Amino acid sequence: MQLSRRLNLARVGRTLHLASALFALGAVGSLYARGYVAKYSAGWESTFLDAGQVHAALSVLFTPAMTVFQLQGFSVADVEALRFGQPPLVESGARWVHLYATTLLLLVVLPRLLLAGMAGLQAKKWARNFPLDLNQPCYRRLLAALGNAPGMLRVLPYSFAVDEARAKGLVQVASQLLGDQAQVLTRPSVAYGSEPGDALRDIHLNDFEVSLTAVLFNLSATPEHENHGALLDALARESTRSIAVLVDESSYLERLGGQAGTVARMNERRALWQQFCTFHKVPATFVNLLNPDARPLDMNAALSLSKAAV
Repeated sequence: MQLSRRLNLARVGRTLHLASALFALGAVGSLYARGYVAKYSAGWESTFLDAGQVHAALSVLFTPAMTVFQLQGFSVADVEALRFGQPPLVESGARWVHLYATTLLLLVVLPRLLLAGMAGLQAKKWARNFPLDLNQPCYRRLLAALGNAPGMLRVLPYSFAVDEARAKGLVQVASQLLGDQAQVLTRPSVAYGSEPGDALRDIHLNDFEVSLTAVLFNLSATPEHENHGALLDALARESTRSIAVLVDESSYLERLGGQAGTVARMNERRALWQQFCTFHKVPATFVNLLNPDARPLDMNAALSLSKAAV
């Protein structure tokens, strides 16, 4: 819905403009159709307006129609003669039907058709240039299956030792996002408290061979703005691409060891990291690298990460 918003708005606008034009044409057709089986009589009355004021208002309203279609005009005397209760009695309404019908054509039908045409051109433009995000996981897997180069997930661990078991978990996470042939490039761990500039000095953040760069944090750690946040802020400044965050739960689960209140403590810690990442404008995705199947990426997490993959 977000990707197709402009296209849908253009199509809805075109439909509404066409509906308005057809509604006005229906009113015009109804005027003439009824005129064949019934007699229209023209007249007016007002508590506050005199014939001169009514003539002025009608002249403004009907001047476009009288100018374009060369219809018969009317004078102040003609308007005065149409006042109800004023002899002679009201005249036939044929002239006024023509004035109303042509005015509807000029002021409603033609502008609405013009607006509908403009909306139609916009709809064609957005249909030809639909902003399809081919970096979403399903499309990346499809492209990989068609023989395209496999996607690459670059992982920047922060104060996190990625052992062999967790490295395999990262491969599984990458395959969920970027296809079965996805590759993982795990950088050396960034030391706690190190300067972001020093940690990122030898990393080419805008490497187009890298599909997604993700900072890997440990859920058991307490996020700190001056350390964890400084790295995220530095990445946001230096990279022309979005940055994602992976938060591994496996170590914290091992520490809790199935104690009472484990679920509540896990939820509290997740909420803490979620709030921290929201503050730094980076999507947080929680994973279990020792058992990825225990916490597979849901659709929202996959889309959050895929939006970061440019």
